[in-house]
Amino acid sequence: MKRYWLWWFILCFPVGFLIPETIALVRGRVDDTLSGAIWDLEQLTPGQPLSHWTAFHLLFIAVLGVLFVWLIFHFALGWWR
Repeated sequence: MKRYWLWWFILCFPVGFLIPETIALVRGRVDDTLSGAIWDLEQLTPGQPLSHWTAFHLLFIAVLGVLFVWLIFHFALGWWR
């Protein structure tokens, strides 16, 4: 079972993320990338001041921050096993 997740990551990450991202960037369709989707979801525009952000923007960033911190501690340091 331990190798299941390794193989899942090795197969799904490139197919589900890297290949579509690369194709979108090569074609010049930046809006079809993950960052483009997040910018559309957040309704952000380049150069938009932070004073125009809503509570949803801040909550979304806070949730992502907590997730990333948890993943770092979980995967790199082995906490919360």
